Amino acid sequence: MAAAPTPEGDPDRWWALERAWWRLTGGTSHDEMAAPAADGRGPWGAWPVPPAALGPGWEWFHVHLFAAAVPEVAALHASWGIAPEVTTATVANIGRNVGLYRRMHGRPGLHAPWWLVLGVRGALVHVERLQFRRARAQGTLPGAPFDEGEPVLDLHIPPTGPLTPDAVDRSLAGARTLFGRVFPEDDSEWAVCGSWLLDPQLRDYLPEDSNIVRFQRRFRLDPDWSVPGDDSIIEFVFRRLRTPVDALDPHTTLEHAVVDHIRTGHHWQLRRGWF
Repeated sequence: MAAAPTPEGDPDRWWALERAWWRLTGGTSHDEMAAPAADGRGPWGAWPVPPAALGPGWEWFHVHLFAAAVPEVAALHASWGIAPEVTTATVANIGRNVGLYRRMHGRPGLHAPWWLVLGVRGALVHVERLQFRRARAQGTLPGAPFDEGEPVLDLHIPPTGPLTPDAVDRSLAGARTLFGRVFPEDDSEWAVCGSWLLDPQLRDYLPEDSNIVRFQRRFRLDPDWSVPGDDSIIEFVFRRLRTPVDALDPHTTLEHAVVDHIRTGHHWQLRRGWF
């Protein structure tokens, strides 16, 4: 907070921050979905990271931007009747991603600011253990009882603790209650997810009663969709970017699985599924 700009002390940064704030918080509506906006205003719009050449203070630009938007998020959620604890959990992404950035890069900054736009704009909420994005099905998944363009609960798994079955059940129940009341047009009995956590190869290394394996059992995988996931699983498990496995120091069962799999010439995949 000591690095926050003022109109007198840093007019250039203040000018940029003020205009970014108006773009970030302006025009949010109940109908907004997580899709590109023509003016870059909504989710997935253009939110570039300021280059280091701009000088000191700019590394905190998105932290200041999202922190300044927290009262708007609280007001938006309150107008929709969303419980304060959901608001608190949703904006907690900001501080958590400051810590992730420092862990991954060794310097100040904010990890994945483009992702945090979703929470500020009301397109994503954090309910209990999981996060849910207001979404429409992207494509038709083989065997799925929903078609492209129909509402689905697009769930995401933040790094906030064990992924126990009870915690997942509570989160799913809470999301159905919230979406059914607040976003009935976006409510769905179908959940979709795309993640390295759904790679069935993890079952070759983890015990059957592990939280990850039990989470996987909920899903029917799309047999036609996979994306190379070595970099992704290293980033999420070790919080390292584009790091060779020989430079990693595994300790947990999952960490050893990630490293051993790649060392033996195999590769991880991002998979998607539904339940």
